[in-house]
Amino acid sequence: MSKRLTITVYPSTLGSEFLSVEDALRQVLDLVESVVAANANGGGKNVVIWRLTEAHTNSPPFTVEATAFALDATASIAAEASHMVHAFSTALSALMSGRRPARFEVEAAQHLRRVFDRNLNGVGETLVSPEGEPEIRITRADALRAKNTLDQILAESQIDDVDLQRTEYGSAEGEVVGLTRWHDRPAILLKERLSGDRVTCVLSNALADDLGPGHAWSEAWDGRRVLIGGALQYASDGRLKRIDADRMSEMSWTDVPLSKLRTINILNGRTAREHVEQFWGKDGGKA
Repeated sequence: MSKRLTITVYPSTLGSEFLSVEDALRQVLDLVESVVAANANGGGKNVVIWRLTEAHTNSPPFTVEATAFALDATASIAAEASHMVHAFSTALSALMSGRRPARFEVEAAQHLRRVFDRNLNGVGETLVSPEGEPEIRITRADALRAKNTLDQILAESQIDDVDLQRTEYGSAEGEVVGLTRWHDRPAILLKERLSGDRVTCVLSNALADDLGPGHAWSEAWDGRRVLIGGALQYASDGRLKRIDADRMSEMSWTDVPLSKLRTINILNGRTAREHVEQFWGKDGGKA
């Protein structure tokens, strides 16, 4: 028996009562392509093609039914199609819960990220009904949670692909913007102060133990400005790509009223002219 996948796309309640053609069709296309990509492990030959067997608009939602067929009409693809749908459903459910799927391909992540982006802008809800699997309803809140998880997965994949050329031991300053994992090790995402780049900071076992359970330190440190030290890994373009962190401390700051700043005397009794002449010389630093 052929495996079916039904997708229903609803317009946003904040926008028009009708979906745009682009949003409706691309939402379906990205979901179907993510089913295929999520199972593309090992680069094996794909034996399944998803054919359009039904499409209708009971305005405003748009519904499409895709059915799995064998590329080779003489082959049986029932087991393969069931595996594809189950792997896709399991991965999608995990992402919507804020968890990383056990097995997931980067190409599938890229398709699903576009799905979640549309759910945050233009599409209200997306209902995915895989035959033999629980129905999955993607709301705005689900899409935001899943998108953040996907960003972490994609950030890790970029790090794995980077040709690291140089290691320095030191510290970097930035803002904690997320919690992730790197090769099954706890890590945080740091928005580096100077470049604005997101840098994955892999925590040493000792540092992770000091910070406590992941959910606890995520809540405690998220949005904080910190100084992270350890082995700073740079790519061939000179940009900081990863920190193997063994220490972290908060960069504290305090509001200082302007009246207090005015009391600071950096001139030590000199006039502004005398200070400039002492600093630059009487000729003003001219050659």
